[in-house]
Amino acid sequence: HKQHTPNLTLTFPNPQEARDEVINAKRDKDALYRLTPKLAGYIALLWQDMGIRSTYERRNEFQLDDTSSYFFDQVVDLADANFVPSEEQML
Repeated sequence: HKQHTPNLTLTFPNPQEARDEVINAKRDKDALYRLTPKLAGYIALLWQDMGIRSTYERRNEFQLDDTSSYFFDQVVDLADANFVPSEEQML
C-alpha cells in the first residue's frame, strides 16, 4: 500500500532550511531523537505555515493523530531543559 505524500506550498521565507533541519535531525547514541531548542524552533516555524496547517486539516488522509496539534503548539516549551509537565499534560 503506497503512502500518499501531500503537495505542500510553504509560505514563509526560507522554508528549505527549516524543512532540512527537521528531516535531517540526528539521532543520539541511544537511537533517540532529541528535541533541542533549535529543532523545536524550526518545528514551531513550520507549524505556523499555512501549507502545513491546511495539510493538518486533511489529517484523516494521512497517519496523523488528532492530538498532534497540541504537541506542535507546545513544542518550544517541551524542548526547554527546565520543562516539567503538569499533571494534566502527563495524562
